[in-house]
Amino acid sequence: MIAANYVYKVAKPDGLTLGGIRSGLYFDQLVGRKEVQFDWRKFTWLGTPTQVEQLVYIRANSPYKSIHDVRKAAVPPKCGASGTASTGYYTANLLEETIGAKFITLTGYKDGPEVELAVEREEVHCRGISVETCSGVNR
Repeated sequence: MIAANYVYKVAKPDGLTLGGIRSGLYFDQLVGRKEVQFDWRKFTWLGTPTQVEQLVYIRANSPYKSIHDVRKAAVPPKCGASGTASTGYYTANLLEETIGAKFITLTGYKDGPEVELAVEREEVHCRGISVETCSGVNR
């Protein structure tokens, strides 16, 4: 957020400043967070250093055994996320918009490890995460 605000408001538009800004920050503007001082539409995308796949995992002892169970659930599963720009937030929302799966996304966790603890403590059922990050979680 700090980098995006800096590039947008402070850096000279002379082509000499590049920002590696997380794509999920786009959602902070969409939800109207007061900290946003940039207009995402005015950034120019140059490229992506990696291709990252996203997933949502759900605790094995939850009543949700498949995405079909999530879609049919009277009570949606609760997923944890650090904020509106996090993978956990936007992956669940993307599944809602595309296939009608409903999730209750609880934001405000400090970081990914805190969300992992919430899953372990059974405060939440699930987490949206990148495959890249997930492979590092279980090492």
